Amino acid sequence: MNHINWRKATARAYKTVTQNFTDFLGDLDPALINETTIQDYIFHLTESKASIHKIKKYLTLLKATYEKAVDFKLIEKNPIPKLKLNKPMAKSLLYFNDVQIKLIRESSLPGELLLGIQLLFYCFIRPGEASELGIGL
Repeated sequence: MNHINWRKATARAYKTVTQNFTDFLGDLDPALINETTIQDYIFHLTESKASIHKIKKYLTLLKATYEKAVDFKLIEKNPIPKLKLNKPMAKSLLYFNDVQIKLIRESSLPGELLLGIQLLFYCFIRPGEASELGIGL
């Protein structure tokens, strides 16, 4: 089964990744890359401040693209190695720190805005979820 049946968003993601990769390669033929080229590409993405999630996504999509090229017999083997990338640093799940809470309480915010901030903070809901709430008296 050698056909590709992707949704528009999937095709757009693959196009973005492959365009980014070919821009990185410049004049180098994508069929002639090796593991060193991929390491250089990862370093390039890291230097451009790409998140670890973005780098993993790009490598996954590149690997799948090269797998399709192997399936279509355009190249002999997939040059993308299986890489183990470091996990990103964990971020605090607290919405506000103590200093921010004190500033909010001491501010002269309108009552409804302060109530909305407290709703987000104490109920751990996102602003989009709060806007969908039907609150009434």
